Amino acid sequence: MRPPGSPAERRRGRSLAGPAQARRTDVGRLARLIVLVLGLLLLGAAAARPVYAQDEPPGRPTRLEGYLKLMGAGFWWVGDTQVVVTAETVVIEKRGRAEVGAWVVIQGHQAADGPLFAEFVMVERPAGPQGILWPFAGMLTKQAGELWVVSETLIRVTPDTAIRGAPRPGWLVWVVAEQPPDALELQAVVVEAIASDPSQVPVEFEGVLEATGPEWRVSGQAFRLSPAAVVIGAPTIGQQAEVQAIVQPDGSLIAHLLRMVDTSADARISALVTGIAGAADDAQVWDLLVFPPNPWAEPLIGTVQVDANTLVDESRAVARVGQWVEIQGITIGPDQYQADVIRLEQPVPVAIAGELRPAGAAAWWVVDGAPVWLNNACLARLAGQPGSDVIVRGVRLGNGVVWAERITPIAGALR
Repeated sequence: MRPPGSPAERRRGRSLAGPAQARRTDVGRLARLIVLVLGLLLLGAAAARPVYAQDEPPGRPTRLEGYLKLMGAGFWWVGDTQVVVTAETVVIEKRGRAEVGAWVVIQGHQAADGPLFAEFVMVERPAGPQGILWPFAGMLTKQAGELWVVSETLIRVTPDTAIRGAPRPGWLVWVVAEQPPDALELQAVVVEAIASDPSQVPVEFEGVLEATGPEWRVSGQAFRLSPAAVVIGAPTIGQQAEVQAIVQPDGSLIAHLLRMVDTSADARISALVTGIAGAADDAQVWDLLVFPPNPWAEPLIGTVQVDANTLVDESRAVARVGQWVEIQGITIGPDQYQADVIRLEQPVPVAIAGELRPAGAAAWWVVDGAPVWLNNACLARLAGQPGSDVIVRGVRLGNGVVWAERITPIAGALR
């Protein structure tokens, strides 16, 4: 017999044990392969998910404003945009409550094709009443709880009524009210105290100064100056003047303010709004791109002051960046204005095609007979090759200028 462990026995042992050992080896390799595949899948899933800094919300910084249409649990709808509102969202309700119908401004972050994650929400204008508004002024003659009488008109003052000042019976007040469908009395939206003595309410008028003291006259309206009257500017016959006066018991007027208006400072400008920023006392400063009245002139960068005395006409468009504005006011500095009246228009999206021809300054061009202003990105694509056929997409401003946002070659002349 051969001793155990002889070469023949060892060969026989390998031949008998080989298949089982090979199976164990294959199972181990398969297990390692499965673990490797699972690890790669997990790694790929992790890479597919966006990774953000701990304190940085997803998406790009975004500013949105519009009507608050719907308020749900954790999300709102502003216009056509879904807005995510969390416990960390700062809601500023200084100008009104955040409720359906309010006009809100939102700052946050928004991912592509995703909701807007709000960081700040500010109520710009409160929700308006649903009925027809009835504004009127008169003497407050009675207060009986919620029921007040103003110039023989019964109104109901509710906790939602905005009361400005402390009106008392005998005071002159200004009222904005609506008529509920199921009530006889008007429901007050706003009640503002004007004066405790209606006879001391100042009247204001303006026009051309036609005569000076002792009896003055502005556009046919006669008045006398109070000994303590403030006169601003040198009174000149034929010059524009503004007057504030008090009506006397006999119907005559005693002026306590006379201001001569320098019409050379009057400004009428047409511009594109490029920015809106808040200022002191609820005023705003709007950044503008001002288009001079003469054609093909370079637009100028300017600013306009907008305050409580500015009439902002939003009947055709709301005040926001990208709107076209017609402004009446005065010049207060180089390319700086104080607005009296602002009328807003929404630029109209357009697409025009035709031969691209230069006109005037470098950024001015003509396509299909229309004046076109090209921004730097569009200018970079021209490569100094006018005469090409192009398609220009952008918006048509209130002055007829097409503000180009994209330019596409038709015949390949542009890069």
